[in-house]
Amino acid sequence: MHAQSPLAVCSTPPAGGVLLGISIAATAPARAGDGAMDRKTGAARWRWLKGIGLALCALLVATGANAAHAGHANESGIRASLDRLAYGWNTPDAEAWAKEYWADGELINVLGAIYITPAEIRDRTAEILVGPFRGSHFDFAIRRIRFIGTNAAVVDTDITVTGFHGLPGISPTKPNELVTRMKHIYERRHGIWRIVASQNTAVAPAPKQP
Repeated sequence: MHAQSPLAVCSTPPAGGVLLGISIAATAPARAGDGAMDRKTGAARWRWLKGIGLALCALLVATGANAAHAGHANESGIRASLDRLAYGWNTPDAEAWAKEYWADGELINVLGAIYITPAEIRDRTAEILVGPFRGSHFDFAIRRIRFIGTNAAVVDTDITVTGFHGLPGISPTKPNELVTRMKHIYERRHGIWRIVASQNTAVAPAPKQP
């Protein structure tokens, strides 16, 4: 008969839902012909293995919990930045929008124009907020946040701008409404999350039925 592996407990997901799936191929000695000394040696070895296994399991669970906590903290910083972008549009405050970009940040807008540095992004945003997007309202939904290492993330958002009446080269997705897919590349520097690159793609209106 074989006893349970010392790390079998690690195969059960902890409270955070992380499945560690680690095991050690060790069994407790249980042969009927073993001498007393062999049984003592085997039992001592088994207790040692079990202690090491439980300690390692506890360490891995703690490490997983810390990593999950760090992930949530990083995500909250990015979400706060996205909220500030929406605030900058709706206020309207082009300066607040541009502050979410690093000094080497880049924005490609729905027309394919490229704006480099927060100053260029600020000036173009200010221009459209008193022009074709005057009085519009910006809303967004986060489709996905995918971290690349610990200091970068790809963020996909779905944007709905209401009060939009048209822009040369861009038609409303629906009457008075423009829907876009905006992708941001966020980078953390000195503990702060800001954007290094954004690209915005307009969703074309549905084709008219013949």
